[in-house]
Amino acid sequence: MPGSEECKKNLDRYGEALLAGIYLLSQHRAMLMEADAKIGAPWTDRTGNARSGLFGEVMAEKEAIKTRIAHSVEYGPYLELANSKKYAILEPTAQKHAPEYFTEVEKLVRGT
Repeated sequence: MPGSEECKKNLDRYGEALLAGIYLLSQHRAMLMEADAKIGAPWTDRTGNARSGLFGEVMAEKEAIKTRIAHSVEYGPYLELANSKKYAILEPTAQKHAPEYFTEVEKLVRGT
């Protein structure tokens, strides 16, 4: 059937465009989370390394696009977990941004 091949190509293009859109949304959200975490980190800076070492990134994998916020300093896990998580910034930042991010992705998928 001549139309089925064209339909498949159009669906493939749509899927690629959708993934590209989600990737761009993810990059934007990673940037916002990084800025938010750097501003809101609850610890007192001594060297500035921990705050400047916070970063947001997007990783495109075979079956997923992952967006994360992380530390680049060795003692980042200590800041997140010690003192009953008193100085944690990663999880609170991710939780704060998740609802809006998923709403944006949903709107993109629905085409609204």
